[in-house]
Order: sequence, then C-alpha cells, then structure tokens
Amino acid sequence: MKWWSHEVSALLLVYALAPWTPASAILVPLTFLGAVFPDIIEILLFAKHRSLHELAIYLALPPILVAAGHPYLLAFAYASIDHVLVDAMTKHGVKVFGRRVRWVLKTNRLPDNFVPVLLHVALAYLVSGGSAFTLLAFPH
Repeated sequence: MKWWSHEVSALLLVYALAPWTPASAILVPLTFLGAVFPDIIEILLFAKHRSLHELAIYLALPPILVAAGHPYLLAFAYASIDHVLVDAMTKHGVKVFGRRVRWVLKTNRLPDNFVPVLLHVALAYLVSGGSAFTLLAFPH
C-alpha cells in the first residue's frame, strides 16, 4: 500500500481506540511514525521490502512498551501492527507467525489503496458506536 494509505488507516485506528483530548495530540506524530515504521526499519537495515513484515514481531511491541512504562507509545505500536495487517491485504502479503498471508489488493492501484481506509472508517465507526464521527463532524 502507499504511505498515505498506511497513515490515514493508522490514524483512524488510533482515533477509534484512544480517548481524544487536547492532551492526546502527542498520539498523532507517534501514529504517523508507527504507520511507516516497518518500512523504515527495512530501509535502515537494507532489507528487501516486506522481508521483515512478520506480524509476531510487531505484536510483541504493546506488552513490551507497557511493561517498560511507556503506554503512550501504544499509538506507535498499534500503527505498526496496522501497517503489517494492511499489507497482508495485498497480493504480495506478509508473514504471520511464519506463514504467508495475502489477499487481492494491488499496491499500485489507487482504488485498492482506498479499501483499507474505508475498512478503517467502518471500524472506527463501529468501535465508537458512531460517536467518534459525531465529534469529528460537530466539534463542541
């Protein structure tokens, strides 16, 4: 998927899961960084694209961050996990506990990049019971 699809999807996920207040503004940059972190790691390690996209690695982040006393970094961890899950929806797929998981989306097709975004909109709506979008549409 394109970087913007990962960014928007992750932001919608964290928006749905976290209580948003003025103090939670720190979640936005953490989410944006986490949304591209799996690709950044591969670039820094000169690894082939998606060669390190193993879901098990990223699922270990939340408990490690909480145990280390950094629960505010959960936005980063959730965004990284979301990146791998969104990439699992592509034809190339990712590894999930050592097995390749893939779906039908093509990363270079614009409509296919909107599929995860729309799924995240639906997820945010369902998780919030519609209240998240009421707040977005009608700020107090």
